[in-house]
Amino acid sequence: MSQFDTLGTNPQTSAIVSSIVGLGQSLDVTITAEGVETEGQAAMLRRWGCDQVQGYYYGRPEAEVPNDPLEDMPLDRAKVA
Repeated sequence: MSQFDTLGTNPQTSAIVSSIVGLGQSLDVTITAEGVETEGQAAMLRRWGCDQVQGYYYGRPEAEVPNDPLEDMPLDRAKVA
């Protein structure tokens, strides 16, 4: 369970999250909210001044693709120079 599960429905959760965003702003650091799952959560975070948001609302994780096609290839199949 994340803090965002009750964001917007629980006043204590909303107070905690908005305070964290405010603290980050006062320290002049970029605030990234993770775990955003609904449009309402995203809108609330934007209204409070959150810089970046990520979560299932924006997209599910994709399978990792290796940068080097030989990276995951067994050594007996890889051509070694």
